[in-house]
Amino acid sequence: MLLFEDYIKQPTVGAVHMVSGNSGQRRLTRYDAKNAKTPFQYDRNAFAGIRPDQMPRFLSALTDQDDLPTREMRFDQLSALQNRVDPQKVNEIARSGRFKKRPVVVRNGQINLIADGHHRAAAAWILGSNSIRVAYKDITRFSNTMKGVYVAGDVPDWQSPLDVRKFDEDRRQVFGWASVVEKDGKLIIDKQGDQIEPAVLEAAAYEYVLSSRAQTDMHERHGVGRLIESTVFTAEKQKVMGIDLGQVGWWVGFQIDDDALWAAHKRGERPEFSIGGKAASVEV
Repeated sequence: MLLFEDYIKQPTVGAVHMVSGNSGQRRLTRYDAKNAKTPFQYDRNAFAGIRPDQMPRFLSALTDQDDLPTREMRFDQLSALQNRVDPQKVNEIARSGRFKKRPVVVRNGQINLIADGHHRAAAAWILGSNSIRVAYKDITRFSNTMKGVYVAGDVPDWQSPLDVRKFDEDRRQVFGWASVVEKDGKLIIDKQGDQIEPAVLEAAAYEYVLSSRAQTDMHERHGVGRLIESTVFTAEKQKVMGIDLGQVGWWVGFQIDDDALWAAHKRGERPEFSIGGKAASVEV
């Protein structure tokens, strides 16, 4: 069996590779003094590409993984959620053969994301396997949260489109108001006939920054951009800053990663932002 020092080697080109040495076994590539690179392709934007409506299903795959169906998947079909592994832990698993608990793989669109069990998968790879049995869940489908329709229990979703105010051609960045909820001290009635309290908008914006930060295109294609700027200009904040915008709203900026979406912006086909969420309405 390989020792810690034996299967850590200096970096080479390629995320997944076979190394022939005296042992003839696969080896991991050094990440730093303690860790090794994951032996699987790593998608740095995969987690950010999970939509808010998908997150409960993603989390349930982790908490209820024993109830998930089993699927045999090739390692070249998988993308890693984390870019490094502890080689000592990988070696211990490989030595002991502790593979009864399946890694969890969550499919989102065309991506099969290792959500849990990176070390178990790496241990199987080290031992020469080309595939592994995983607990599998597909979270690709869109829930009503992203469709702008009423859902069970009479809890409506809301979307509010606002103009894109700044367009940076060189940096592929767009900025604008994601939502304006108050003007001249009065709540605004949006296009869906709803009003959003500033405190509710502020809480929703903070949750988005904490748990998502991903941009979608028309609430359908996800992972097309990343949040780079976010400020909820409440009346209190404006007072402290010594400004008066005459309105309360959420200002955002996005880095556009998707070529097709950027082209649509340049053609003027995406002139406004639209936010989507799930809210319990109260009659006023």
